[in-house]
Amino acid sequence: METIAAISTPIGVGGISMVRTSGPDAFEISQKVFKAHDGTLLKDMKGFTAKLGNVIHDGKCIDEVIALVFRAPKSFTGENMVQISCHGGIFITRCVLRSLLDSGASMAGPGEFTKRAFMNGKISLEKAESIMGLISSNYERERELNFSSYCGKSGNKIESLKNILIDLLSDLNAEIDYPDEDVPSISDKEIYNRLSDLNDKLNELIKNHDISYVIRNGLRTAIVGAPNVGKSTLMNLISNREKSIVTDIPGTTRDAIEENVIFGDVPLLLIDTAGIRETDDKIEKIGTERSKEIAKSADLIFMMLDSSREITNEELEILNSIDKNKVILILNKKDIKPDYKCDFLNISRVVRISAKTGEGIEELAREVSNFVNLSSIRNGTLLLATERQYDVIKKAFYELSKIINDLGSVPRDILIDMIKNVMDILSEFTGENIENDVVDSIFSKFCVGK
Repeated sequence: METIAAISTPIGVGGISMVRTSGPDAFEISQKVFKAHDGTLLKDMKGFTAKLGNVIHDGKCIDEVIALVFRAPKSFTGENMVQISCHGGIFITRCVLRSLLDSGASMAGPGEFTKRAFMNGKISLEKAESIMGLISSNYERERELNFSSYCGKSGNKIESLKNILIDLLSDLNAEIDYPDEDVPSISDKEIYNRLSDLNDKLNELIKNHDISYVIRNGLRTAIVGAPNVGKSTLMNLISNREKSIVTDIPGTTRDAIEENVIFGDVPLLLIDTAGIRETDDKIEKIGTERSKEIAKSADLIFMMLDSSREITNEELEILNSIDKNKVILILNKKDIKPDYKCDFLNISRVVRISAKTGEGIEELAREVSNFVNLSSIRNGTLLLATERQYDVIKKAFYELSKIINDLGSVPRDILIDMIKNVMDILSEFTGENIENDVVDSIFSKFCVGK
């Protein structure tokens, strides 16, 4: 396997940058450019030790650096590694990398260091995926989700589920292999109970997927309503910036304006849409149609009404055209008319606010949290950190469901093969029995240097 090198810190001006080298020739290649002040050779250094020296390239001293040595297999990748920490200038860092590449290292591909760690058995695929998730985390719940995966909690849970199948296979094989011995047979009912209990656990992971998806990707939330009901004011209030233009002229917002925000403890992709109304203005009409399409595809809809006036026929048409199960009805201008009646609209989630003063915003945030059902997450509740993990669990669930449904009509030897198939599927969760193209696809999404 070739020796690779890459910059492992963000490109930019800073105090320190780090260039990482990994592979069978990491010491030899790094030695060509690194000269320790005390003359020590990298190959003679113990693992986890560092030396101060210079990077020399083409006879020129590039920078004074620190070289840190890791010896296989006690390194992140499981290979010999050298990490050179230099001053954090863009040009200096690239010069250090260029010196290593010119000395025989190959440029690392996206996520190649982490991929090698996985291929060398240093980390599971679940942990590898969580590394990228941790790097890209934007708020506390997302960090918690990815750190839980990084610690292997999901993998440990899947291993415990596999053990249920291993125990069942052991009993079934004993029954078949030793028919003349006094081995108790297993009834279909007992097999059914064991497999059903396992499938219930898989189903719980599947049902929690919507919550983990929102934590990772955010809730696509459309602010919908007639012109001048306060949509843009609400957008600016939640995003805490002047994102949308606010005037008393109807039709000011003619296109969708998006902003990623953390609202309460829920990440939202907040979309301020054009006011929906009948109009002859060609541009405004396009914006109105786009608003309707956004509302249809949104995960959550903030339907805003002006509580200082009666609801219009156009607003009733908007409500009748959208999925009310996705609606939080927001009655704006609470400061003008706090007792607006809306029971006749048959919408369960209703919040009264004043987008102008901010009154009622905390209540709206709680309603969003209730919509996502974040309160159902307890300490110890397991959430899947990636779509790949979700697909594996879903596939195992459906295959196990088939076994349960066919239990009475399947011979025991065929049943054993079917159960083994489910075990193979679950093994994909942590990276066992996984195809190379799937592994390549996962690591291609990583940044270079990680």
